[in-house]
Amino acid sequence: MVFDQVLDYHARVRECLASEIATLEAKLSELSAAQAAAEMELAKRNQELQSLDIVHGLFQRAHPMIDADAGLTAGNKSASGHEPKPSAPRARVGDQRYLMWNALHRSGPMSREDLVRATNLSKKRIHDQMTSDLEQGFVSEENGLLSLTPSGISLKERFVSYRLSMNKPLPVPLTAPSTDDADGEDGEMFSEQPDDDDRVAAAVEANEGDA
Repeated sequence: MVFDQVLDYHARVRECLASEIATLEAKLSELSAAQAAAEMELAKRNQELQSLDIVHGLFQRAHPMIDADAGLTAGNKSASGHEPKPSAPRARVGDQRYLMWNALHRSGPMSREDLVRATNLSKKRIHDQMTSDLEQGFVSEENGLLSLTPSGISLKERFVSYRLSMNKPLPVPLTAPSTDDADGEDGEMFSEQPDDDDRVAAAVEANEGDA
């Protein structure tokens, strides 16, 4: 009698456990499907952002900035009689620096920790580059949050235009190197205002980098 009761109890417990397992497996299947859908949506949004950058670069190329004081005459004055403008800040922009600037431009202001997560770069690389960019005026900081300045935005957009003109893809976090090494000689040199010297220098540096 007691033996039969034990067997009956075990059967009921087994049935209950089997039901709970089936419920959990169904929930896991639903979560897996939701994760797959979310990953597809994320990839789609990243592709849309990439396309937006391409269109933006093409628009810039179709509407270049015109410097009315470009032609200099004797006495270091332009044809309009104005003093020549001081040379714009120049900076070498590579894949890693672009990723930082692009994240700040799209999602800033943001902390250094947020920048690490957004770019997949190391804390040291972020710290070193932001320290340099703050000194050069390409990035500003307030209450521990970093923002891209107008100078930084201008250089970042020129980098995008140059890459598109050379038929080179724009960097994305998954393909960018996550080491502590700086962009170094792999980047192109730009100034805020477009000029022939910048374009020649960028083309020469790009050819040397491919050699």
